Amino acid sequence: MNNIVLTSRGYSMVELVVTLILAGILAAFVAPRFFDLEVFQARGFYDEALSILRYAHKTAIAQRRSVYVNLQPAAISACYTSTFPCSVAEGVPGPYGEKPYSVQAGGGTSSDTGKIIFFDALGRPYNVDDIVPSSTFNANLTLTITGGGKVRTITVEKETGYVR
Repeated sequence: MNNIVLTSRGYSMVELVVTLILAGILAAFVAPRFFDLEVFQARGFYDEALSILRYAHKTAIAQRRSVYVNLQPAAISACYTSTFPCSVAEGVPGPYGEKPYSVQAGGGTSSDTGKIIFFDALGRPYNVDDIVPSSTFNANLTLTITGGGKVRTITVEKETGYVR
């Protein structure tokens, strides 16, 4: 009356083969996305461009003064004056204290706009040559950012300056 207990240690051949097949599928379809740096740089520039425009809009309202934003294909920066590049004294401080607050596009990423706009003390958008309260900002501004195989857009509303 010996009770022999057999314990199984390890994996069966079926479990190992299924695991290898799943790992192969992940390697073939998912892994290449992690190594395409241009996709991450394009999304990063889009997020930073959206942030700097929202930051400029909110800074203009909070400080009750005009904030100018230079929208160039490879860089976006914010200053208290319409002259770009602006001095450190006239630069809008960024979230980490850098002056002027600016972002640079990374490898293969660019935007389609080459203009300067500003937000007045109420957050309304104007073209660089406008004099408050007369605005020639007659249509929503759409900033298109291309890179990483995708096209992303940022819109500045003509009436309120809301950035989305």
